Amino acid sequence: MAYFINEECSRRAVLCAAVGAAVTYPRSLVARPSDGRDSPAATLGAAAGRKSNLRVALINASWPSRTAEEVFQASARLGFEAIQCHVGIHPGWLQAHPPAGPETGLWLAKRVASCQQRGAQFHLDPDHPEETIIAIKALCSRHRLEISCLYTGFQAHWLDVLLPVAQCAQALGCKVIKLDGSSASSERGKVFGHSASYREWLDVSRGRLREGLAALQPYDVRLIFETHPWVITRNAQSCWRLLDGFDPRRVGILLDVANLWFEGNEPIEVAVDILGDYIAQLHVKNVAVEVKREAGHGGATVPNVRLANGVVDWPYVLRVLKNANFAGDAAIECFAASILGRDDPQAVDELVKAEKELFCRWAQQAGMWSPR
Repeated sequence: MAYFINEECSRRAVLCAAVGAAVTYPRSLVARPSDGRDSPAATLGAAAGRKSNLRVALINASWPSRTAEEVFQASARLGFEAIQCHVGIHPGWLQAHPPAGPETGLWLAKRVASCQQRGAQFHLDPDHPEETIIAIKALCSRHRLEISCLYTGFQAHWLDVLLPVAQCAQALGCKVIKLDGSSASSERGKVFGHSASYREWLDVSRGRLREGLAALQPYDVRLIFETHPWVITRNAQSCWRLLDGFDPRRVGILLDVANLWFEGNEPIEVAVDILGDYIAQLHVKNVAVEVKREAGHGGATVPNVRLANGVVDWPYVLRVLKNANFAGDAAIECFAASILGRDDPQAVDELVKAEKELFCRWAQQAGMWSPR
């Protein structure tokens, strides 16, 4: 321990070393008797008197086939307080400003096609963002909803897109922009045109993040990344490697607890402790897990299921987050049509409503939410 005291290292670095040591030695050698005072239940119970202010939002993917007007209308009808929207780039602008390097050809075609998606996705022309701002403002006002998060890309020419999105967010009173980490770091060849190392991914992504934060000085927004498979922020450790040293008031993580299972799971206490103040928002869904063997590393397939049926113990997760004083937005990410096996509008609405009510009941029991 003297080594750690003498070295300039963070609490998270000590934790990482401790976790590595725990894996190395048999559990019987490191276990010690407990008097119950530091058990998870006792630790979580100690936070029972603290107050949190959780806002329940909805991710636009819950209704991917509906128009933005229909998504906002349904969200308001089901009692959501806020909504997360995707800001895609207008096809005409994208074709006139093709990305350089390996992001050409098929990739450009895919990006243009993505701009045609329905749901609460808006097509922003970076040269004329006012039209998009006016459209979203009108929907928010008509349905009395707030925007909890705007999604946008993290590609090579991303600053040309980020600044108009930040302008849009500021005009809407939205404080958070989620960056699509897959554009920068999913499959290595998509970014570099060759097989790059993880450290190259990391260096490029941290460099882009520094550029973005410098460009966003005039804007009161926070950039966040999601814990998601196939990207650089796929678990708590990789999130910390990306964000360590950056101000958590300006960057953060959208914690999708269910997505941690793609990596074979990560104890929620460890993930929350490592990420700490970087946790900005939650995605609320559940998954079933089937182990999948791959070359060199095991993984999992994780189909979406109802909140009550999956591997994520949401009541316990909420108590852990309560103990960590989390008070951000929690967005219901209900892929209802996939879970039901059909895209029946009434059935989808009923499932989304049921999932929201169940989560709110759990959050209320954890002392994190109360009816407005």
